[in-house]
Amino acid sequence: MAASFTKENKFVVAEGEEGELYIFIEAKKNSPEHPKVVYDGGDQAVFFFFS
Repeated sequence: MAASFTKENKFVVAEGEEGELYIFIEAKKNSPEHPKVVYDGGDQAVFFFFS
């Protein structure tokens, strides 16, 4: 499996009532397998997926 990445210009981050984070990005044509989000606790997050 090769790691892939794209840069998203539009996304939404929302916080739930109990402090949980939700990150919304536009769906791609092919669903990624085993996506992972790495968040630094500040301004940066990376969405990993394997194709």
